[in-house]
Amino acid sequence: MITGRRAVIVTASPEAPFALERYRRLRRADDYLVAADDGLRYLEAAGLRPDLLIGDLDSLRPGRCDGIECLDYPAEKDETDTHLALDHLAQVGYREILVVAATGGRLDHSLANLMVAAGYAGRGVAITFCEAHEDIYLHRDLVRLTGRAGETVSLIPLSSSVQGVETQGLKYPLHGETLHRELSRGVSNELVAPQAAVKWYQGTLAVIHQPSVTGKTP
Repeated sequence: MITGRRAVIVTASPEAPFALERYRRLRRADDYLVAADDGLRYLEAAGLRPDLLIGDLDSLRPGRCDGIECLDYPAEKDETDTHLALDHLAQVGYREILVVAATGGRLDHSLANLMVAAGYAGRGVAITFCEAHEDIYLHRDLVRLTGRAGETVSLIPLSSSVQGVETQGLKYPLHGETLHRELSRGVSNELVAPQAAVKWYQGTLAVIHQPSVTGKTP
């Protein structure tokens, strides 16, 4: 297990340049940077160099791996490049992973990224999506938030139900209730304090926070 260091995956989503603007301002000095295939292009445009390049590399010109550790996969494969990156990082022991621009662009990729990340969260890997206008937390059973009063927080069950949901620092509190995937009860809650928390004891929950200042990121 790798403790005290975060891995960061940058995807090839068309939203990556906007999400990277948020990430760059609060980048940790020891972040382990991973480009998922053509995410390399967005990283380089932002003046950042990855520690690892992973994927089928079908979008890159020959020679782009020069000087960068590279894990090359066949173009015909069962996993997306982002899935491959998540799987590799989880296997080598990272327990905190930030994915830059996991949504946006193709809906199929966005949904797949959410569900794949949810699977790793259930195994104890804390995954956060840093998007252009929001952060999506996929953790095992607890999410802590920092922000300003009035910012939107939504709780979206990814499993059929999420049980024992308790909140602190939100306008519409929950006290051990169950949220169901087919209902929209958890949408559009609000922060009422600088610090908030959401915890639960069973199920898979996506906690979506829309900061009022786009520079904020986890």
